[in-house]
Amino acid sequence: MAVCQATSLPSLLAKARRVYRESFGDTEPDIAVSAPGRVNLIGEHTDYNEGLVLPMALPMVTVVVGSQTADTSVSIVTAAEEADEPRRVDFPLPQDSNPLTPGEPKWANYVKGVIQHYRGFRAVIASNVPLGGGLSSSASLEVAVYTFLQQICSDDNDLVAKALACQKAEHTFASMPCGIMDQFISVMGKEGHALLIDCRSLEATLVPLTNPGVVILITNSNVRHSLTGSEYPSRRRQCEEAARALGKASLREASMEDLEAAKDRLDSETSRRARHVIGEIARTARAAEALRAGEYREFGRLMVESHHSLRDDYDVSCPELDQLVAAAMEVQGVHGSRMTGGGFGGCTVTLLEASAVDRATQHIQVAGDPDSESRLEDSDADREAWCSNGGSSGSTVEHGFPHQPSALGYSPSLRLMAIGTRSGAIKLAPPSVTRVTSVLAHSSGKLLYLGTEGGHVFVVEVPVFRELEERNISVEAVQQRVPEEYVGRRNLESVEALTENPQNPDQILIGYSRGLMVLWDLEGSQATHHFLGNQQLESVWWKRDGCQIISSHNDGSYCQWPVSSADRQPKPDKHEMPYGSFPCKAISKILMLTKKQGCPFVIFSGGMPRASYGDRHCISVIHSKKHVAFDFTSRIIDFVVINEGGEESEYDDPSALVVLAEEELVVVDLKSEGWLMIQTPYLAPLHCSAITCSHHVSNIPLKLWERIVAAGEKQNTHYSHMPWPVNGGQNKAPDPPQRDLLLTGHEDGTVRFWDASGVCLCPLYKLGTAGVFHTDADPNDNMNHAGEGEWPPFRKVGCFDPYSDDPRLGIQKIHLCKYSGYLAVAGTAGQVLVMELNDEDADQVVDSSLADLLQDQEGFRWKGHAQLIVKEEAVHFPHGFQPFALVQCQPPAVVTSLILHSEWKLVAFGTSHGFGLYDYQQKNNVLVRCTLNPSDQLALEGPLSRVKSIKKSLRQSFRRIRRSRVSGRKRPVGNAAKVQEINAQMEREALQEMELAPVQRKIEARSSDDSFTGLVRTLYFADSFIRDSSHSTPSLWAGTNGGSVYAYSLRVPPVERRMEEQIIAEPAKEIQLMHRAPVVGILILDGRGAPLPEPLEVAHDLSRSPDMHGSHHLLVISEEQFKMFTLPKVSAKMKLKLTAIEGSRVRKVSVVSFVNSKVEDYSENGLAVLTNQGDLHAISLPSIKIQVRYNCIRKEDVSGIASCVFTKYGQGFYLISPSEFERFSLSARWLVEPRCLVEAPPASTRQTLSRAAPDGAAVKSRVSTTDSDTSEEDEVLLEIQRSLEGDRTTMRQRIQEAVARTFGLDVSRLYLTKPTFFSRMNGTEAKTPHDEYWHPHIDKVTYGSFDYTSLLYLSDYGSDFGGGRFVFMDGVANRTVEPRSGKSPTNRHSLETVTVSLTCCLLF
Repeated sequence: MAVCQATSLPSLLAKARRVYRESFGDTEPDIAVSAPGRVNLIGEHTDYNEGLVLPMALPMVTVVVGSQTADTSVSIVTAAEEADEPRRVDFPLPQDSNPLTPGEPKWANYVKGVIQHYRGFRAVIASNVPLGGGLSSSASLEVAVYTFLQQICSDDNDLVAKALACQKAEHTFASMPCGIMDQFISVMGKEGHALLIDCRSLEATLVPLTNPGVVILITNSNVRHSLTGSEYPSRRRQCEEAARALGKASLREASMEDLEAAKDRLDSETSRRARHVIGEIARTARAAEALRAGEYREFGRLMVESHHSLRDDYDVSCPELDQLVAAAMEVQGVHGSRMTGGGFGGCTVTLLEASAVDRATQHIQVAGDPDSESRLEDSDADREAWCSNGGSSGSTVEHGFPHQPSALGYSPSLRLMAIGTRSGAIKLAPPSVTRVTSVLAHSSGKLLYLGTEGGHVFVVEVPVFRELEERNISVEAVQQRVPEEYVGRRNLESVEALTENPQNPDQILIGYSRGLMVLWDLEGSQATHHFLGNQQLESVWWKRDGCQIISSHNDGSYCQWPVSSADRQPKPDKHEMPYGSFPCKAISKILMLTKKQGCPFVIFSGGMPRASYGDRHCISVIHSKKHVAFDFTSRIIDFVVINEGGEESEYDDPSALVVLAEEELVVVDLKSEGWLMIQTPYLAPLHCSAITCSHHVSNIPLKLWERIVAAGEKQNTHYSHMPWPVNGGQNKAPDPPQRDLLLTGHEDGTVRFWDASGVCLCPLYKLGTAGVFHTDADPNDNMNHAGEGEWPPFRKVGCFDPYSDDPRLGIQKIHLCKYSGYLAVAGTAGQVLVMELNDEDADQVVDSSLADLLQDQEGFRWKGHAQLIVKEEAVHFPHGFQPFALVQCQPPAVVTSLILHSEWKLVAFGTSHGFGLYDYQQKNNVLVRCTLNPSDQLALEGPLSRVKSIKKSLRQSFRRIRRSRVSGRKRPVGNAAKVQEINAQMEREALQEMELAPVQRKIEARSSDDSFTGLVRTLYFADSFIRDSSHSTPSLWAGTNGGSVYAYSLRVPPVERRMEEQIIAEPAKEIQLMHRAPVVGILILDGRGAPLPEPLEVAHDLSRSPDMHGSHHLLVISEEQFKMFTLPKVSAKMKLKLTAIEGSRVRKVSVVSFVNSKVEDYSENGLAVLTNQGDLHAISLPSIKIQVRYNCIRKEDVSGIASCVFTKYGQGFYLISPSEFERFSLSARWLVEPRCLVEAPPASTRQTLSRAAPDGAAVKSRVSTTDSDTSEEDEVLLEIQRSLEGDRTTMRQRIQEAVARTFGLDVSRLYLTKPTFFSRMNGTEAKTPHDEYWHPHIDKVTYGSFDYTSLLYLSDYGSDFGGGRFVFMDGVANRTVEPRSGKSPTNRHSLETVTVSLTCCLLF
């Protein structure tokens, strides 16, 4: 938030002139003009509904300085730092044959739209109107450019036409269907006045605002808005639909009574839009009268009423604007406040007494920034950057394997790989190309050959994607030359393959689905060879020497065909079926690659015996006597081979096989003896087993990092040591500032450790927990390697395993202490394992304890799955994390919360039945607490029972709905109302389970009988004042699904007696939230308002000691609100209701540290919050106020929201698919973004360097320039005044002299009133509404400063022109007056349409 303070006009001019000299070689501009921004006092979104608006011009202006050039070139530079790049644009003036078109950068479109037929010029633009602030920076720019062009080529200075022309520029070039208000006020605004504009008649009336005791205050929320998106046109479209439904030309003609009468014809949203517009037009009329009468309180009341309507009915406000308006209205002396501009961000306008300005400014700043001495981010620019990231703009990089891959491409020259997915689409013109079945990118780089299902080959020019019809290869042209005896000549079917002759780019091979292959000469446009295959064709490969073609077929065979000029219709040299003569699956792709020494490699996909191995996904590699069928667990999409032989080499010399499967990327080293796999440094299959949870740890100590990496390296001995072969381009991303870990838990009981420090999510280490238990897994399952002499010779590759042998092993919660190296993991069957890092292999028995969470309560019986059986004997654990203690919850329900305190050697865990505390040093239970409610029947059925599946739950809900409807149809008619009531209730229950609809704005109390109220959602350790204010005590806090908070004080013995004395837990506090919303987070703030540090964090000097002298506060975060309590009394202090924001519920919350992007040592703590709407909120501590909010995840993406995990420094991860994490950032400092450089071919490089030369010259000019503009500011002001007034004076003088000569008058006694218009009228079609001069109007209403209006014709009626006569509208009849001398009375009149020639007249 910032109260708008404009740069002074002299400073702005000095800046513009300085940039002009820097940009155009130390020359001074000849012309300087300016145009103001505006603030709309009231009348929002009414201008395009032909309503009333009441804006006023601002002292904030856009300045344009420049000079005319001799040619037709235009060069424009903007000095605005917020403008998009590039900051300079050059283009020729528009011609009929070459009109200007909008494009990038966006700021230049406003300039292009204004330019029509002028001589060339060069100019610099500088502005102090905030961009995107709702103060009409775009209209200010348009009007300033138009005024600048008027100095180059003067016109009649018609102000209305000027405003309309600028509006048209914004419509056509900025794609913004705005109303006329912005341009009108920028052209006609007058100091000390507002301007009441009738957007239907274009009549404008000045409303004085000169009372020195009243001030207009503008406050910038720093939320950048952009009206050219979908929201603004959507609002306009809804208004037009409402007007049509009401039978009105526009909503200006409608009334509230009309709207009420048509409520059945309008949906609720459109009705609300219309209600705002109709009410706003009436409010604006009343506000103008109040302003004239000096009734400022009434005016302020109408402003607030307008804001509420914009917020609630028109939905264009945002929380930041609402907060600023509310803060302003809290100040004494403020009459009113509202948002201004199009909305979705921008500014507020406040009407207040002059004596209240300082008081209001300070209060608004404090309200917008609760911590007056510091902020979550370090500057307004950073806050603005935060807010402008709405949606996925906060997203930075995607990690993992692409979801649903569909294509693989590889460039040998660039050594880059590309993967396409099913979510992408390529659209080609012309429409005659139906379905493309094969694509060939010609080696020339200029053509694409597209084979289609109809058998045609279309030729497309790239990059313009223009079809070259004369080069197309039709199926009829091919069929003409096919031998008569070929059985499939009449129906070749689709083009299955297109490939280029590696030795002759003028020849391509076309393969058709029926088996025919044709060698086509591109120069002669004819077929030269025919290869008559008799099996359905799948793929074609051309050997490097161009002398042999290999084709694969759908019967599992492949053929080798010779290519020579001697035989135009050759027969295959070789026909082979690799896996026998019995029916086999198709070989979908085949390669034959030569080696300098030895036999060639034959590599193909498919071809397996259909009956025995038809379900296998295999790629076979044959080299000499070595034959391996690589077996994948998911469908193969495509494969490529990376060769060592260059383009000029005689041989391929394959080095690596790259296989894109549906669920993973596998690379095989073909140079190693055993054809080993190469570990992928990126695109790792995160979902090798389904991800069930994740945990992020920031800033890992170096020693722990090295130990984890060492453990992972010992697991990777089966991988090849070949460097990653896809190594094109250069990684320009900076080195990560710290070491971060992302831990993912999986359905098969594994925990995988990933290096999340940089752009690539690299696998480090894999931890398995299944070895602790007796499971259903078959230890003799040996699919990895084929037995001796087995055929086909399968070898299982890849790590994707879609099957879980025992779903009870699934990991649900993870907690790692980075300081001690202790790790706790919890699973689906109530198992909690505590582990420590060991650098050696070990054989040990895992100590187990039972935690009975039901505590023998009567009437409860577990109906779910059985617990896992722990191995009683010693288990061998490899180097890495090794379990030494196990807690088994009883009943064995899913562990829903987990926390570890490595300093106290405690681990706490919770399920749907209660929570427990375990001492892993003494290996005994400290506390077990049952939280079950008697109605919690679902909690006894377990996650793997009949109610576990969300999908099943949804099915049951819809079945209930259908059953009730079916049964309702069978009931008597008299029960119809009862049936409808039952159906409605069932639908509500189903929707409640699906969570598709947001909750209401108010917090509704939940019944204590709701299911799962005892489920423990959060656990928290703290050393705070829980019993009295003089002694701090270790404590454990637990929050449940039913809104209950339990606190236990802990007596932890000192370190020297830790093994002898037991830890004692005693109940201390119990809180029941009134609304019973689930508690998702608990936090205690120290005396400084900072969160308590993590265990051992202070001991490692990574955090300052907590303030134990001031009062501590407890923050309880439920799904619906944040509530602060004092400690130890637990009395409520403050709260924040999140449900007030579109019915949001908190799903994820975490403490984050926002580091200043400019001062490294400064940071602030806050909360990162994710809601069920997919919105991210940054909330300040300790004031618990929302600082930032933007859309991150689609609210329909329930799994994505559930998978989100925050980092300590304001980043986050969530699953966008089963195999991909999306990373986002709330922090301006911590951004992980991919930055790479791909070296272009030499020709492109030379071209780029040659284009860069002028920029280098400009840089030298800038360096040598000195700043001496400040002494010339007064002179510049005079230049502007002369340029604005001089031409006008000259125009008037010329008119006066011409009139005096014609009528024989003394020029010194002839006076022209202001404004004076020179008009030309003819019979051509009007381009704008203002051109329609034949509409009835009253000049005095349009220009209130006129005493009378005179029209002086400068051409003769009847001889020089026809038509164009005056028509006066009297109460009785119309009178037509022929042009003659005299005055026109002030009444309603119009002009006839000019029918002959052209009439010129002077209006003054």
